[in-house]
Amino acid sequence: VKHRAMQVARRIYEAKGWKIVDMTSSQPFDFLATKGNDRKFIEVKGTTGAGRSVILTHGEVNHIRSNAKHSALIVVSGIVLERVRGRWEATGGTVTTHEDPCALLEANLCATQYRYKVLDQ
Repeated sequence: VKHRAMQVARRIYEAKGWKIVDMTSSQPFDFLATKGNDRKFIEVKGTTGAGRSVILTHGEVNHIRSNAKHSALIVVSGIVLERVRGRWEATGGTVTTHEDPCALLEANLCATQYRYKVLDQ
């Protein structure tokens, strides 16, 4: 699902002349997009559902907050999963959110878990 969402997002920016580098394994965003001297940090979320909410990690939220003018959030919803010759394949999907630039609305952030530091006894 994530891979399919990233394909959709990549095509949007490449069609507008942006060069895309996949950063998922080393940064708190999925793509670094560059065009001339401009750069964008693109976070991509994919879902088989309606995409009314997505999970953002602590690192993703902090990065967007620190780079709001250069960050984008794309949510691709309605991705279809099918079993084809013993493998799962993801197809389709609709961009239901494309915030560029992305300025997270604090009122829309909801904590879903907490880390509790247990003191040594």
